[in-house]
Amino acid sequence: MATLNPHANDTGALRRSEPLDPWLFVFMAALFVLTALAAFIPDSLRKIDLVAAGQRRPFPLVMHVHAVLMGAWLVLLLVQSLLVATGRQAYHRQLGILGFLMVPAIILTSAVLDYRIGTDFGKDFAMMPAEMAGPVKTLITGIFMEQIRMVLGFALLVGWALAVRKSDPGMHKRVMILGTVYPLLAAIDRFEWIPKEGAIDWATLFDLTLVLWIVPMVVWDGLRTRRIHKAYVIWAVYGVMTAIPIHLLWGDPDWVRTSGSWFGWPS
Repeated sequence: MATLNPHANDTGALRRSEPLDPWLFVFMAALFVLTALAAFIPDSLRKIDLVAAGQRRPFPLVMHVHAVLMGAWLVLLLVQSLLVATGRQAYHRQLGILGFLMVPAIILTSAVLDYRIGTDFGKDFAMMPAEMAGPVKTLITGIFMEQIRMVLGFALLVGWALAVRKSDPGMHKRVMILGTVYPLLAAIDRFEWIPKEGAIDWATLFDLTLVLWIVPMVVWDGLRTRRIHKAYVIWAVYGVMTAIPIHLLWGDPDWVRTSGSWFGWPS
């Protein structure tokens, strides 16, 4: 007998073709939401106190817009994962339209915010002694490379995930998570329990924290499917290809000078 809902058996069909556990993606999306809350709430409260005390510039409008967009994206990812896990594919497809609208807005606000922060640092450097400004410039230009990596990774991977949502649902689900972990690095970096000095350099620290937040997904998925899905291989290739220039350029005087000129930093 034909079913009245043409999408009613989508989950069952996916499970027959691939031993995929939809609750894996619910777990990962929930982990991302909790990570953002645990990182940004105390950090934001601390910075609000500094603004009130006149020890920090007020937050620019674009920062508020970007924060709302990223928060909404993480919530959308969680809701979408729950809809699939509970068999509500029709609602999942309807709500997915928001994703197509949010992705370009997130990319745009990320770029504008990075430029705004970079120009603000230029004002600070103009008042710093050279011996103090030098190490800070090195760190900021390194983090700027990581920001490029994050925005590009989010754009490419999430864009790809949206493109294959119908032709390859398993790839779609995995790459949505893998693409979102890149901007999540801005939250992970705020955890004080992650060592920032001493044992390893900053570039390696960023690489390790990205991997750390994906390990539960790779292990759970690997045990379930008994293989390493090609989505993880592609994610790793992108990670390595973008990590190499970051490691090579981090602290390079020419890079520091060139990237600083984009923001009008004093030489």
